Parts: sequence; structure tokens; C-alpha cells
Amino acid sequence: MSTTGIILAAGLSRRMGEANKLLTKWQGKPLLRHAVDAALESDLDDLLLVTGHEAEAVRAIAPELTAVHAENYEAGMGASLSAGVAVVEEGANMMVLLGDMPLIEAGHVNAILAKAESDRPVIASGEDGRRGHPVFFPARLRSALTALERDEGGREILRRENPITVEIGLVASRDFDTPDAFAQSS
Repeated sequence: MSTTGIILAAGLSRRMGEANKLLTKWQGKPLLRHAVDAALESDLDDLLLVTGHEAEAVRAIAPELTAVHAENYEAGMGASLSAGVAVVEEGANMMVLLGDMPLIEAGHVNAILAKAESDRPVIASGEDGRRGHPVFFPARLRSALTALERDEGGREILRRENPITVEIGLVASRDFDTPDAFAQSS
């Protein structure tokens, strides 16, 4: 069974101030490009980029990916995730990646995929037992994911499913949401 990677890149970047964090350069390229490159180098079978805020500029960072515009992106991560899942091929598994996590590498994605091949439950990446991203969702959860509407993302589904955690370390929770986060990582 195939797995489609869904890169969420629709957010408003409110905590970043005026700048769209996904367009902000980090280590020589836009922040989003790091997540895109890791996904492209991984063993994912297909990739989608979910856009919203500044959609054209975000899409220009990864023109080789199929882009899906989340019309209701201002409602939060759940609405963006729902828009992406809605276009995933029926029967495909899904892996959710966040565009603001540049430390995720193809090896992290592949470690989760390897576990998914043998167990097929929900699988979250983790750091010391805390869940983070990327997250693998089996195809059976498609309708639950497309029903998401608000900023909760898949949290309730994760609570209900009690996912297996694949430890990948600090990168599972290290996002870049504020100017301070960028400054500390440079």
C-alpha cells in the first residue's frame, strides 16, 4: 500500500511577526524547502503541498509538488490537513509533515515508514516519549482526517488511536515559529 506525504504549509505565521516563516531563509534556503527536500529524498510514494497564506509564494518554493489550496486555512491546522487528505488517493496511507520543521531528514521519515510496514497503526515521531511530527496515519482514518475543521490538527485522533512512537529525538518537536527560534538556530 502506498503512502502519500502531506506537507502542511498553509499557516499564517502569526508568531513570526510580519514575515512568512516558510519563506524565510535558513541555512541558505527557504525554511519550507528543507522539509520538501527531506520528503523528496525519503521513500514516500507521493507528495502533496497544502498551501493557504501567501499561496503563490509558498508554491513557488516547491513547484515540482502537487499543490492543494486549503480554502479555510485561517481556521487552523485541522482545516489544512483536511484539505490535503481530501485529495489523497483512496486507499493510500498518509504521513503528515510540517513545513516549519527543517531538521527532519529523509532518514526520520523512512524510520517511521519502516515501522508502518510491519504494524499499520498510527505512528508518531517522538522525543523522550513526547509525540511530534511527522505522523503516519493509515488509510482507514481518511474520513476522520477529512472531518477536521479547526486548529486541533489530528490531536483527538492521536488520543483515540494511542499511536506507536518512533523516537527520532529533538527534531520531532523542533519547529521554527518565532524570530527567536530562527536566531537560536543560526
